[in-house]
This record gives sequence, C-alpha cells and structure tokens, in this order.
Amino acid sequence: MTCPTNITFNAQSEIDAYPTDYPGCTTITGNLTIEGSDITNLNGLAQVEAIGGNLLVLYCGSLPDLTGLGGLATVGGELRIQFNASMTSLSGLGALATVGNGFNVVGNAAMTSLSGPSSLATVDGPLFVNQNNALTSMAGLEALTQVGSLQVEDNSSLSSLTGLGGLTAIGGAFIITNNASLADLSGLEALASVGVYLLIENNASLSDLTALSGLTSIGGSLSILGNDALPSLSGLDNIDPNTITNLRIETSGMLSVCGVQSVCDYLSDPGNPASIFGNAIGCADRPDVEASCLLLPVELISFTGKEIDGSVLLNWHTENEQNIDSYQIQSSKNGVDFRIINRVDSRKDYHRSFYSFVDKSPYNGLNYYRIKIYETDNSYEFSKVITMSLEDAIIDVYPSITNGIVNLQCKDIQQGLVHVIDSCGKEKAAFDLHELKQMDLSGYSSGLYFIKFDLNSKTVTRKIVKY
Repeated sequence: MTCPTNITFNAQSEIDAYPTDYPGCTTITGNLTIEGSDITNLNGLAQVEAIGGNLLVLYCGSLPDLTGLGGLATVGGELRIQFNASMTSLSGLGALATVGNGFNVVGNAAMTSLSGPSSLATVDGPLFVNQNNALTSMAGLEALTQVGSLQVEDNSSLSSLTGLGGLTAIGGAFIITNNASLADLSGLEALASVGVYLLIENNASLSDLTALSGLTSIGGSLSILGNDALPSLSGLDNIDPNTITNLRIETSGMLSVCGVQSVCDYLSDPGNPASIFGNAIGCADRPDVEASCLLLPVELISFTGKEIDGSVLLNWHTENEQNIDSYQIQSSKNGVDFRIINRVDSRKDYHRSFYSFVDKSPYNGLNYYRIKIYETDNSYEFSKVITMSLEDAIIDVYPSITNGIVNLQCKDIQQGLVHVIDSCGKEKAAFDLHELKQMDLSGYSSGLYFIKFDLNSKTVTRKIVKY
C-alpha cells in the first residue's frame, strides 16, 4: 500500500478508516488537511509520526482537542489550528518536537489553554496566537526557546504571557496588539533578543513592561503605541540603543516616564529618527523626553572593599552619573566620625562607570567607609557604609629563608587559596588553604618567592628566599 502524499479528511469516517486504508503508513510526505463539522476525534491517526508538508486543522466545530496525534513528532511545513469552535486545548501534541514553517493558533473561540505541545522547543517560522477569546495565558508552551517571529493579537481574555518562560530569542518581529485584558508581560523574563522589531500596541489594560528587563537587542524599530494604562517604559532599560533603528512612542495617555536608559541613549544622537506624541507630560514629545533624560538619578550599582597587604582597595560602579560632580571617599574608625581620604571627579557618563581607590593608611581593626556623592548643583547624598576589618599577625610564614619546607600558621582562617609566585610574577603553584600546614619548595630554583593568600575580602602576601 502506497502512503498518501497529500490527504484531506472531511468526515469522521474517513479518519477512522485511515489505519485500514493505509496500514503501516507513519509518514505523510505532503499536506494533511482536517476540515469537517462532524469530526470529533483524531484517534484514527495514531500511527502518524511525521508530516512532510502542512498540517491544517480547520473549521472542525465538534473537535475538542488533538488527541489522536500523540505519535506525531515532526511537521515539516506549517501547523495551523484555526476556527475550531469547540477546541479547548492542544492536547494530543505531546510528542511534537519540530515545526518547520510556522505555528498558527487562530480563532478558536473556546480555547482556554495551549497545553499539549510539551516537547516543542523551536518553531522555524512565525508563531501566531490570535483571536482566541477564551485564552487566559500561554501556558503549555513552556518548552519553547526560539521562534521565527511571535504575534499575540486580539485575544480578549489573555491576562498574562505565562507559559513563555523558556523563550530566549525571537528571530523576527515581536508583536503584541489588541489584547484587552493583558495587564503585564509576565512570562517573558528570559527573552533576550528580538531580531527585527518590537511592537506593543493597543493593549488597554497593560500597565507594566518590567518583564522585558532581560531584553538587550531588538534589531529594528521599537514601537509603543496606544496602550492607555501604561505609565512607564521601565523594563526597556537594557536594550542596546545601537540595535534600535527607529523609535515610536505614541498615543498612550498615561505614559509619563519615558526617560529610561535605552531611550535616552538612543535619543542622545540627534540623527536617530523618533516619533513621540500623544502621551502625558514627561513623554509629550522628543524634547520633553530628552529633558527627562537629563534628570536620570545616579545609580550606585555596587560599593565594595578588599584588603590587600594591609591596604584597602575600594571599588564602586555607577550609572547615569551625568549630573554628578564628584565622589568624596570618607573613612571612620567608629562609624560616626568620618574623615575625608580622597576625592574623585565624575566622568559624567550615561553608561556604567567603574572607580577605585586604595586607602594605604587604614585603621588597625574595624574600618568604616562611605562615599559622599556631590551633584553639579552642590547637593549630595551618601552611599551605604561598608566595613573592613584589619587585624595584625593573622598569617605567619616561616622560616623566611629555606631550602625546602615552609610552615604556614593562619589564625581563624578556614578557607582560601595560597599561590606561590616567583620574582618575575609567574605563578608556580596554587593550593587550597584548607588544612594546609606546610609547603615543600625543595624542587624550586633558588631565588625570591612571594606567598600570596587570597582570603575572600583579604589578600595577604609574604616573602621567602629559597637557597
């Protein structure tokens, strides 16, 4: 019996007859079309494992799900589930691992869940989820990591995108439009890149974009249009402005916070095109947004300290420091009375800046450090206070002149690394400090060596001479 190339089923009886008409036929090399008002199940197709062309399930008003396709692993062309009035889920597609040219779920009025394709990780082509008015989330697509493009449109009950938590990349466009109940974009936290453009339009309840905080690249136009409840663009901060080719922020009446980092960086080039209008004060037009960008508060991302051979290395990282004049480093031995130990001018950069200072004369014992951050108008604020403890004689290495054995004595230290470094700065060996009491250097050449201890927040170096 020759297996069919293209086959269309218009009645339940035709599906039921498939195992008899095509015994052993697991592959349909062309298209499979299922379209019929009396079709109630697909159990007759249980032997089908692969479809080389398209799988179209259309206008099956009595079909509740896709049970019967449990053996189907591959669809080479398009998978389209469209206008099936009684279908509530995609159950039955548990083995489906590959869709070659798009996955469309459109106009299924009773569909409340996309559960079913639990093995589907990649769609090579567009994923359209449109006009499914009972659908409340994207649950069921948790295995999905990449799609060619994604369109979520006209799903009136959709309140979140939960179910897309594994999605990291969209190769083409990403479109979210006309989903009246969508309050936020939760479910997209893992999304890092969009290949062509991002369009978020006419989602009447959308009030939060923070789930897009992981998005760093869009490769085209960024368009936020007609989202009446959206107050802020927070969540779009981390998009690389060099990946934005056009910016549209239009007709969102409550939108007043547009001066996020990505937008400010993009607008800092006067040659970059932008259309901004119809929003609240703060986002009313391009000059309004550019003015708000000048008011971005400095963000002290981190402030840390590390002891290095009796000195303290202080590191701090900032962002949005264009209105900062300088950083005044202060220290104290009691946490109350601080003294100024250095001042560093701000680089006044929109982007992240890295600073450091070495306190070569810290107090013995506990040291308190803070940074006084001066703005260009001479106002200021303080950083958090960090502490560093410097204790004498916690490490002893002896003898200092040896022909082989070196003894280590470490007070109240349980973990760390010990490095042996020659006079040219080359590391000769490294050891775990745990339970290390001695080192044998008898095989080393004569000369000066440094024994360096890395102890989390402390680095201590001792010298020895090997003869």
